[in-house]
Amino acid sequence: NGRTYKYNSQCQLVVDSVTVYDANVGRPGNYVTLDYYPAGSLYHSATQVWDYIVNSYFNDSRETYHYYNTSSKILTHLTETWNNTDWRNSSLAGNKYDGNGFLTDSVYEVWDTLSNSWVKQYEDSFINNINGRHEAWVITKDIGSVLEGKSRTLYNYDAATGLLIAD
Repeated sequence: NGRTYKYNSQCQLVVDSVTVYDANVGRPGNYVTLDYYPAGSLYHSATQVWDYIVNSYFNDSRETYHYYNTSSKILTHLTETWNNTDWRNSSLAGNKYDGNGFLTDSVYEVWDTLSNSWVKQYEDSFINNINGRHEAWVITKDIGSVLEGKSRTLYNYDAATGLLIAD
């Protein structure tokens, strides 16, 4: 397989193209285009896939990012899929941050086409120390309208080095 990259004048990746080799013959693979907010953060990523029957690309998926204030921390990450006429919601990840800008919660939802609404799949909650490192990570899974605890991880750091201590 081969890849071709194209960059804009701000040295940001704007095209990532894959060539798939089959019996030493190159065929087009995925073609990803990216565009950015004026401040430089990624805004959209769109993927097209090669259709070998009609010999052209077709839309596959698109991702949209929104950021927390002016930082590069992602507030929402929306994934949409193409249904031959328009973009349809697929999944939505949302993050919350504390006053210091440290991640406290992350929620993952999928789009329910029957109810035309987001359905929560799981939520990650983080307890951070004063340096923003996770002291605890709790994962809950949505079971109907109830969040059920699935796992909990506690973190310990060496006071002198600040490095994570393995259990």
